[in-house]
Amino acid sequence: QWYQRRVAITAGVLALDVSHDARYVAIITSNNVFKVWDWTHETDDPIHKEELESGQQLQLVFNPHSSFELMSISADEVVFYHFNEEKLTVHIPDLPEKDFNRNIGNFSGCAFMPNSSEALTTSRDGTVTVFSRFQKAENEAIKRVTKIVVLTDEPLTTVIQYDKSLMAVGSTDGSVRFYDEQLRLKNWYHSFHAGSILSVSFAGGAAKDVISFEVDATVPTESNLEATPFRICDFVVCTEQSIVCHVPSYTDKVEEILHEHNDEIKAIAAHPTSHLVALGSYCGLLKIWDYKNKKVVFKRAFGMGREITALAYDHIGEFLTVGFYHGTILVLDSVTLEVIEGGKLSYAKAIISELAFSHDSMFLAATDIQFTTTVFRRTTNTAKKWGYIGRYRAHYKPIVKLLFGVALDSNVPRLLTLGEDRNLVEYDLVNSTEDNLVILSTEKMEQSAVPVSCAWYPPIQKEHFLLIANTEYKYKLYNATTKRCRKTLLGPTHGSYIRKLVNISYEEVCLRNVFLKLCTSH
Repeated sequence: QWYQRRVAITAGVLALDVSHDARYVAIITSNNVFKVWDWTHETDDPIHKEELESGQQLQLVFNPHSSFELMSISADEVVFYHFNEEKLTVHIPDLPEKDFNRNIGNFSGCAFMPNSSEALTTSRDGTVTVFSRFQKAENEAIKRVTKIVVLTDEPLTTVIQYDKSLMAVGSTDGSVRFYDEQLRLKNWYHSFHAGSILSVSFAGGAAKDVISFEVDATVPTESNLEATPFRICDFVVCTEQSIVCHVPSYTDKVEEILHEHNDEIKAIAAHPTSHLVALGSYCGLLKIWDYKNKKVVFKRAFGMGREITALAYDHIGEFLTVGFYHGTILVLDSVTLEVIEGGKLSYAKAIISELAFSHDSMFLAATDIQFTTTVFRRTTNTAKKWGYIGRYRAHYKPIVKLLFGVALDSNVPRLLTLGEDRNLVEYDLVNSTEDNLVILSTEKMEQSAVPVSCAWYPPIQKEHFLLIANTEYKYKLYNATTKRCRKTLLGPTHGSYIRKLVNISYEEVCLRNVFLKLCTSH
């Protein structure tokens, strides 16, 4: 059964922890105020409150062996707390760097040592700082630095006490190491391959409760000469790459249970025939999301340094193209997400800003932030399905839209680019050959305003139109053949001007369901 109590807090919460007997809840607010509540009291007021004279706190933990003792850390300070019904003691110990002849600080985690009154902090320099109680101190809050131990050359990121006998320490190399109360290494897990460890959490139960396995079972062993079995409960880790991994107690094998984007999602593309949408982010993660059944159906991690900036499906959903920050384009099988034969296209040298296929999926075009357009043609060569046609820097300002269309009264594809230089450039795909991308025409579309997007106007009339939106909140209809303006309309003037404009039903036969999709900055 769950119980709910609401407590009014005027500031945000930076750190929170609950005592192991579930009686006390302590927090540190964004204005650096420490508060602790006793849930057995009927009042909603904290039993103690103290404004801290230290830097912004990063973590707050209770002592697993004493519900009246806590500690917290900032980047360069450690704060100890001890309370009873009448009094709260707050102590910030000195960090005697001269005594230890090294810098003390840059803390990343804190915990209380098992089976002792000591506490420790982990640091970004791979060391732990141990704090012990003064012999004549009035309570456990009065501690001082007693030793500094170098655990590893890698920066340490988190620490947690497990089973009253072990300390689990995470680091930036993606490892979780286990130490006893004397900081002797017992075992470590280093097969995550998922980035820096941010947190570790154990399943309920103690190590002694882990069942015994057969002799031939793959059980990790301790780092000693006897190689005794190292038995712990199942645990999960969360990493800097937004990956959550599960480690069963009987093995050192890792199971990935969740992988999310940990950076901006810069690219999105909808499947033309299925209820799927592709999402790509700057962390190099590509996910295919089923928006009907609300689940991820496929995913692929390209890794750090492979930032995804553009995505596009072809018109039958056979291929999914991915554009990257460094200019590479990959043509993937839309089901397996594997690169097709000859599907790595490395011609651009700058960030790919947009990708598009022609209506018959015979042409693939890409634009980059160096104002250049690159075009590929589908071939019959099974070893190289996409042949290079050419690149052309037809604009001197950023390209705002890459657009394929169909020539009037024919099935010949048209390719146009619209730039902030106010030029609409059309390319001659019919007469272009390898290493020779031909420009058919260049037209100045605006005098003072800057175009921001364009789309084909729905074919509800015999005349073929191109719809262009600009920074003056206007829509303009241009004849698609003569490039002459036929009509100007004032769009919504609230918020910002239109940033993107898409015709989402251009190829529909039934014109009763024709819509334009647009977005603004606000």
